[in-house]
Amino acid sequence: MTNFIGRIEERLQLQQSIAKAIEGDPQLVVLFGRRRVGKTFLLRRVLDEISVPAIYFAALRGRPNEEAGRFAAEAARVLATEISGDWIQIFRSLIEVARTQPVVVAIDEAPYLIDEDDSWTSSLQHAWDEAQRNGPCNLWFCLTGSAITTLTHVISSGGPLFGRTTKQLRLNPFDLPMCHELLGAESTPRTSIEALAACGGYPLLLRQWNPLVSAQDNIFELAGKPLGPLASDANALLLDLPDPTGYRRVLSSIGRRRSKRNEINSELGQRADRALNVLEQTGLIQRVQPIDDKSPKALTYRLDDHYLSFWFLLVDPNQQEIDSGQGDSALRRRLEVWNHHVESVFEHEARQHAMRLVGTGGLPTGVVGRWWTDRPKQGELDVVISDAQPMWSVVGEAKFKDRFGITDWRKFMSNLETAGPRARESQRAIWSRGSIDESVLSLDSKLLVFGPQDMVSSGQ
Repeated sequence: MTNFIGRIEERLQLQQSIAKAIEGDPQLVVLFGRRRVGKTFLLRRVLDEISVPAIYFAALRGRPNEEAGRFAAEAARVLATEISGDWIQIFRSLIEVARTQPVVVAIDEAPYLIDEDDSWTSSLQHAWDEAQRNGPCNLWFCLTGSAITTLTHVISSGGPLFGRTTKQLRLNPFDLPMCHELLGAESTPRTSIEALAACGGYPLLLRQWNPLVSAQDNIFELAGKPLGPLASDANALLLDLPDPTGYRRVLSSIGRRRSKRNEINSELGQRADRALNVLEQTGLIQRVQPIDDKSPKALTYRLDDHYLSFWFLLVDPNQQEIDSGQGDSALRRRLEVWNHHVESVFEHEARQHAMRLVGTGGLPTGVVGRWWTDRPKQGELDVVISDAQPMWSVVGEAKFKDRFGITDWRKFMSNLETAGPRARESQRAIWSRGSIDESVLSLDSKLLVFGPQDMVSSGQ
């Protein structure tokens, strides 16, 4: 059996929800998550651990009556009772049984049912309202799927399940500590950072990364061939968008560092407001602004997915060469792009590490972000912790290089000067892939120094 990594809080919440249902308090749960993040693995593991039989049903894109028949057959097998008819009759039968015994139901890829049958969620709504009446009901019902916009629509205001869910959980890709744990003892912290930069936090991709060879060799093997997982999996992830072609153009623009709304609109030749809102909802992109500056002018967008960022930068521009068997040579020409990408991921993971430290008390309480000036290269700070006071509590620099030297320090100090008084008296910190020059350490006796080993820890 595959080791269970992370997901402690999500696993606990699912277990507690099932326990409530078994005690007579019916539960309607929605588990969101992008394709490949491990929703099914988590759900199946939780169901395997409970003391009552569970109905697990993986929906297909079949006809409504065929799907109803498949589900009824599985429910009848698990509950050892007659279950038949259309979805309305099936739901009523489940509630009848749940009046006398626990009934645990998980429907995976529920958006398939929702998309193929306009009445499916309405049938569930009426059945769920009935389950709330006439005494205890030992029913646990979970919907999960990767079409986040579809699930969000049915539980949002105006949707048939609005106000009815008892738990909504979002499963995100693995973070860096979880990636390092998955890669195992053969992986160094640096290797885990590089694997995360290419594979994102997707367990199925990470399991194919070989920590015993270089990042470049992994990329040539996994992304440089037509059917390589790093070359092809992005297309599967994008299929869950309402309009894969149109939204892909927005993602591609952001992936190629068109970060401002007007830049994106200009490249598309039209306003991208709706697409940007939907992509934010799915978690594929994130609004980013300099910390303490919430003005619309400062708003930028970034891909909130390391794998898609890697794919749009390195794979998508070279797809023709990869498909024709020339992927190795095409990707070799873009190794400098890969290096810049890893540097960007390292900066992001430094902020994630700072957030974990704030959560565990290792750094002062506050909001973690970054700061930059409007004009490029005039001033930038990779990590800032702000507690809403005029002074920032921590300011930091992140460098993915073998040695952080005196030149790097002077650049850091110049940026502090540009940021003004709020930064100059703050606690200073450095996140570095390699060592720190003694000449740098001698300039600040209170300097905080973090390396890859610290970053792959849980934040202790």
